[in-house]
Amino acid sequence: MWKRPEGGVGTSQPAQSYLGHGLIVTGIAVDSAGKKLCTGSRDNFVHLWDVETGDCIKQSGKTRNLVTHICWAHGQPAVAQTSEDKSV
Repeated sequence: MWKRPEGGVGTSQPAQSYLGHGLIVTGIAVDSAGKKLCTGSRDNFVHLWDVETGDCIKQSGKTRNLVTHICWAHGQPAVAQTSEDKSV
């Protein structure tokens, strides 16, 4: 994750890295408060991260198929995920 400085000029150095997936990350969503990040991957796992520290808060059980999309439920502490098998 990169911080966007005043004026909108980017930087080449990431502000935070999130290490834990075994394969390509295919879905990513930040909660409305900007404090939690949720990622899904071709490794069939969903991870919940602390944006500031980069720590993995929680990892889901392995899903049946790779995760294709992630979305926070508006106003809720819940995440929806879709998978390659077209399940939600």
